[in-house]
Amino acid sequence: MVVSRFYQSVRADPTLGPIFAAHVDDWPAHEEKINRFWANAILFERNYDGNPMQAHINAGNVQPEHFERWLSLFDETLRIEIPYPQRDQWSVLAHRIGRGLSLGVSDTQCLIDAVPNGSIPMQLATFTDYALRVLMHLAVAPESKLTTRQIADIHDAKYNHLTKVIQWLVNEGYVTSTKGRSGGLQLQRKATEISVGLVVRDLESRHSLVECMRSDGGACRLEGTCELANVLIEAEEAFFRVLDGKTLSQLTPRDKKISALLERLNSA
Repeated sequence: MVVSRFYQSVRADPTLGPIFAAHVDDWPAHEEKINRFWANAILFERNYDGNPMQAHINAGNVQPEHFERWLSLFDETLRIEIPYPQRDQWSVLAHRIGRGLSLGVSDTQCLIDAVPNGSIPMQLATFTDYALRVLMHLAVAPESKLTTRQIADIHDAKYNHLTKVIQWLVNEGYVTSTKGRSGGLQLQRKATEISVGLVVRDLESRHSLVECMRSDGGACRLEGTCELANVLIEAEEAFFRVLDGKTLSQLTPRDKKISALLERLNSA
């Protein structure tokens, strides 16, 4: 009922209505697909196989500012359909998803072309690096349960540091962790549903390439006149856009050596 009422509001909205109308021909089928998406996101039912990030990027007429209106309509629907405190839990999840999708959608389709050929001198934080490694290990072992200690030993990582990484992955809904002798770690979603770009954006948004890009503005004496920050923002977004088009399953294809190596390390 939530999805049906929400899309009634979307179709009537002067901003979002035309955008959806350009892409949705069969509303019942679309609503059924979105019902499966939310069942997967909230109830962890594994019956949705899609890539929302790529779908929004490929749409061509979706802009980052559209998500604010999307979330407003969704919150309004939750207030009508869902009792407290469940509606607040749904809202928090929706805003996290909306924030990630908004970051992945750019209103300039030429950002990648604007970056010169060659590598961007950008290094992922160690926390992000380990988060991706953990996800890759779990992706090749969907029927098994690995432990934090196993993965820490494989990469000679500090156990306490990896514990914090895994706790973040659990809190964000990427990984499940069960205790006990038969417990361990498993992916909470299919590898095809985990956007590499969304994971990296969520983690790397804590860091700034240069001082003036910090949330507090930093203390650079060139701030306000320098164009460096604008150029770096474009370059950073181009970097993220490449990752937005990749899923965890694409990092661990079954026919590549990386999967065989991960499986061998997992069982060592």
